[in-house]
Amino acid sequence: MKTTLCKLLFILSFAFSAGSFAAVNHYQQQPVYSQVYSAGSNPFEDGRKALALAKDTDRRVLIEVGGEWCQFCHRLDRFIQNNEDVAARFYNAFVVLKVNYSDENKNTKFLSAFSGINGYPHIFITENNGKVLHSTGPAELSENGKHSRQKFFDFIDRWQLKQKSHE
Repeated sequence: MKTTLCKLLFILSFAFSAGSFAAVNHYQQQPVYSQVYSAGSNPFEDGRKALALAKDTDRRVLIEVGGEWCQFCHRLDRFIQNNEDVAARFYNAFVVLKVNYSDENKNTKFLSAFSGINGYPHIFITENNGKVLHSTGPAELSENGKHSRQKFFDFIDRWQLKQKSHE
């Protein structure tokens, strides 16, 4: 009986951790410019790469402005990484471009092309040609002060590139 219970607990712990592993795997498969805010990166170069990837994969670009100092940026990342269903849909819909804003590098020249940044993280959705479609903060992805799966899914459904029908 004790052995059976131990086996069951082991199997259940693996099953629950597998979803988190899969979500982390989605994150780790992304380009470096999608994973970290780097004061030393060149957002123009990274942006060109993100746009090219978005064109090649029929996605839009989600620009996330923030920094390693930003606790809300890390909360957003953790929510996506810890929810396999959210991560799968999120990374299938968008090429993420993280743009650093910090004391070390405010990326003023790059960010001067965008308006309305009033907190961090700040999110812009662009077409895969660079045209800005939407600007928002994390509140759009939250409900009652917490990130919400349904809000993420609604956001993704609204802003992902619609597949062309072949009639």
